[in-house]
Amino acid sequence: ITLVVIGVSLLSTFAVFGLVYAFINYGVVARSLIVGAVTVASIIVASTLRRRGLTSTAEGIAALGALLVVLDAWAIRENDFFGVAASDEALYWGSALALCAAFFIVWSRVALLRVPSIAGHALVAPAVFVFGLGVTTEILPLDDDALRGYSAAVAGILTALSDLWGCGSSESLKESHWAFTSGQFSLTLAVMR
Repeated sequence: ITLVVIGVSLLSTFAVFGLVYAFINYGVVARSLIVGAVTVASIIVASTLRRRGLTSTAEGIAALGALLVVLDAWAIRENDFFGVAASDEALYWGSALALCAAFFIVWSRVALLRVPSIAGHALVAPAVFVFGLGVTTEILPLDDDALRGYSAAVAGILTALSDLWGCGSSESLKESHWAFTSGQFSLTLAVMR
């Protein structure tokens, strides 16, 4: 396990320095192609390693891939691809996190990896909460307390539905615990804000 952690850490460091080099020396299009290629490569490598029985290494690479997918969502907004920088920030991040969560859950089921499943379930409640904030501020003229209360309630309901959908094995129960914990965290943030 120690060698796997060291190997994945070195690979992550190499990826970060490669991306910094690309951001310094290339334009927006080339940077985006390089970041996208690194993300897709990490997802494919993790899935392939899992099929070959190298589970620990695959999970480490999958963690890197999951991080890169979320960073890609950030880069899309920062570089104003498809005109998304003009959209409401809460709506963008709510839908981006929801898409990331759905992708992670599907990826984990197809490739039989645990890390994307945990990441996907952990993103469900924050995605719903942030999206709910964006929708309610854009559509409904509510005061801040009602807004946070409704968003937290929707996040809690969808987290519970995520728990019901994910419970099929002891591993799924652990992921459901992550989803419940992230829902409680979102609820706490909503009340404290």
